[in-house]
Amino acid sequence: MTDSDADLVVQAQAGDELAFSELVRRHLDRAHAVAYRILRDREDARDVVQDGFVRAWKALPGFEGRSQFGTWLVRIITNLALNRAQRDKLRGAPSLEDVAEPVAPAVDGAGGGVALGRRVAQAIDGLPPVQRSTFILRFQEDLSVKETAERLGCSEGAVKASAFHAIRKLRTALGDLAGLVGAAAPDGEEA
Repeated sequence: MTDSDADLVVQAQAGDELAFSELVRRHLDRAHAVAYRILRDREDARDVVQDGFVRAWKALPGFEGRSQFGTWLVRIITNLALNRAQRDKLRGAPSLEDVAEPVAPAVDGAGGGVALGRRVAQAIDGLPPVQRSTFILRFQEDLSVKETAERLGCSEGAVKASAFHAIRKLRTALGDLAGLVGAAAPDGEEA
């Protein structure tokens, strides 16, 4: 039987680097997915994840287990990714829209799925960093409001407000697609 994350954390806190390596192995893919969805750049995501695991190793002695290790780690990664995104924006880095890759599933029809995916990705990338992270965690990672709040280190009310504003901005940005997207949803339900 393999050790639980909690067992591995205790071992790693005692200095067992192999236990920490196992935690890294278990959580690497999810950490990278979260960083990539925020930053939209594979190299930046790798840098953030690497920095996140280094910070987690250094902070591990103070980890008290009030949340799961994975939740704690994703919060570190999310904060680092948000900081990187904000820093790059302030430095005048190339727009995220210029490097966006499609993230939405292809739409059946006349091959418009890739273009639609790019438009959706650009709209998500255009959100302010906190709203983008909230949207990604809440709707793409399918986390509850409570889980999203834990990962972002904010209140559930802040998550709800940020999600509301993100959705409103996405509706504005993608308003011309309402007929296409709305056609897939049953009457009376949101797309």
